[in-house]
Amino acid sequence: MPIPAIACYGAIVGATILAWLWGGLPERLGGALNLGLAGADTLARVFVPADRLPTSLLAVDGALALCFLVLALRFGRLWLGGALLFQAAQFSLHAYYLVTGRPFDMFHAVANNLDTYGVAACIALGALTARRAAARLASQTQW
Repeated sequence: MPIPAIACYGAIVGATILAWLWGGLPERLGGALNLGLAGADTLARVFVPADRLPTSLLAVDGALALCFLVLALRFGRLWLGGALLFQAAQFSLHAYYLVTGRPFDMFHAVANNLDTYGVAACIALGALTARRAAARLASQTQW
């Protein structure tokens, strides 16, 4: 596995751990969904034939974007809006490559990795924000 792919999975796992340790329900759900669908993406890359891979990656990206949309509508957190925008860019990237029939190239790899890092950063920022809000609330209720 190439180094950028390992770094992407590390960012996803790190953001998920941070969300489970410091985040609230929306951060935990977002991290778990991101991690679960990253696993589905990996399984698709391993088991789906090359001619059907763009379609399966588009389906995985669409599913994660839909999950982020539901979470954003339910919880209304700013970080969810950012994650949703990054995931929409990811979906558009795969839709473009599917429609044009282009093989995956260096631009696809770089844009894919940047979108992955962006989603993980949004989840991590959401967890840090939730932690800060919980600490502020705890300090206000001590007196």
